[in-house]
Amino acid sequence: MKLLTNEEYFKSIISDQALSENQKQNLRQLRDKIENQIRGSTNGNPRVIYGGSWKKGTMIKAGYDLDIVFSWSTQFDTLKNLYNKIGSILQRHWSYAKRKRVGWQISFAGDFHIDVIPGIESSQNSKYTYLYNNDTGGRFQSSIDIQADHVKNANRTPTIKLMKLWKIRKKVPIKTFILECMIIDGCSGMSRDSIEQQLLRAFKFLSENIVSIRLLDPSNSNNIISDNISTEEKYRVKKLAEEAINARTWNSVFF
Repeated sequence: MKLLTNEEYFKSIISDQALSENQKQNLRQLRDKIENQIRGSTNGNPRVIYGGSWKKGTMIKAGYDLDIVFSWSTQFDTLKNLYNKIGSILQRHWSYAKRKRVGWQISFAGDFHIDVIPGIESSQNSKYTYLYNNDTGGRFQSSIDIQADHVKNANRTPTIKLMKLWKIRKKVPIKTFILECMIIDGCSGMSRDSIEQQLLRAFKFLSENIVSIRLLDPSNSNNIISDNISTEEKYRVKKLAEEAINARTWNSVFF
């Protein structure tokens, strides 16, 4: 039997991680159901933006997500009250919906979840939304569209998918968007011909920078997204990245 090259091995993992049409259809149906539940219980006809790995094109079967941002053009309530109202609507239909730092998360069998994020559209730029921070009680401005474009336009999708699999399999305590931004920064200027070289560069960049980096939201430089993981978590990420670099086989990195 012919042995796979490393590049062939990586591509086979990515192929195995593709979602089936049934999985995609199930996600669409849940998305539409949740959207109808929110629209049926609120006023103002919010704009709906789909984000997460769905929008970025980085879904993997081992664990995937969809962000649904509901953005109202007029502020008919405070962001905090809006956040709590959306939560009460969701918990009425999905008793296991739970609070997150921004929005509410509904987890489903099959290792995927949907995050529902309520906000108020910026009057200056409709691409931007003011969101409530449940941890601080404050608000911040961000853009799902710009964040997704940042990931898509980097053209590092194979590397991102593999490192997301590493994150899931090794229980790496890092937010997916932070990981994506670290991969993009670490591989800046590199050829896309070799997935292996991009992986090695990304793991090295993580191990050397995760503890000290000041990573900014590409849609709003006032948001320091690296602050969204604790110091303890950063050191854990560093350790796991170093283990990946020193692993004897790529199989032990992803499985």
